Amino acid sequence: MASPVRRVTTHGDSFVRSVRWNHNNMVLASSSDDGSVCLGSESGTRDLMAAEREQGSDAVSLALSFSARSRFLAAGGDDGVVRVWDLAQSGRPRRVHAHNSAVSCVCWAPGEDAASLPDEPLLLTAGSELGEITTHVVTDGRPPACASRLVLSSAGASPVACTAVQYSPLRHALLAGADSSGVVRLWDLAATREGEAPLAAHEFTEHDAACTGLAWSTVNHLLLASVGADGKLAFYDTAQHKTVKRVTLGEPLSCVSFLADGVTIATGTLRGAIHVFDLRMSLAPVRSAVASDECAVMDLCFQHVPSPAAVDSERPRERIHEARNEP
Repeated sequence: MASPVRRVTTHGDSFVRSVRWNHNNMVLASSSDDGSVCLGSESGTRDLMAAEREQGSDAVSLALSFSARSRFLAAGGDDGVVRVWDLAQSGRPRRVHAHNSAVSCVCWAPGEDAASLPDEPLLLTAGSELGEITTHVVTDGRPPACASRLVLSSAGASPVACTAVQYSPLRHALLAGADSSGVVRLWDLAATREGEAPLAAHEFTEHDAACTGLAWSTVNHLLLASVGADGKLAFYDTAQHKTVKRVTLGEPLSCVSFLADGVTIATGTLRGAIHVFDLRMSLAPVRSAVASDECAVMDLCFQHVPSPAAVDSERPRERIHEARNEP
């Protein structure tokens, strides 16, 4: 990790906000402060927001998420709208008016989205900078419908921002959310009655400052990780509702991503570094690199691999892509 394998300069000198690989690692989606949402591949790059800007939109997409098989791409905007592109078709996105404030995070519930299942509904969840979390049903041929809405509680007078939402990849009804006060919450949507707001099943209060990222292990469906501006990387047993491991680094952490082997995890920092940990070894990073001397690592994600066995047989071919506040 001494130097990047490749640099992508799609967004020029604009700050990159979010990066995501599609399910087969053939397409890298990225968004930036110039208002673009770009899909990059070996065949070139296209900006999905070009048509929106032609219609007068100046929205900046702060968060991206591919659905399970990458048919849909959701982009949460600072105008409170989540734009959903059907990548199997051309045309403008469907607009989900999710919030009255900026959409700070967005994710799809695990599930199939193949073109052979046109009537199968998908769940899209979005969090806002004013602490709302909404879940919407996305179905072919119908306007997206809001299925639930909840507001994160705050001990003070000011609302807390929702900073991350992530569904468990193996327990599809288990949703984790984090906020700017440092609290990590779990909701069991399967236990929620229709028409009622979900109730938090548990709250973790490991962080002393804003929680900035969440990641589920794709191998151990009970294991959830979080990072925070307090420099902590924490791991939770979501069945026993307890913290099982914590690492304290000497710099604020900004994002986190699990590799599909379930034991390799990477964190980005507000000081431009990337640290990689192997949970089978000590709590010290096994690899570290400086992505930027001047800017924060805003987002990072591992490429997908088909199975843990494939990872073991092909190491060290894992690749991270990071979004930094620089070209």
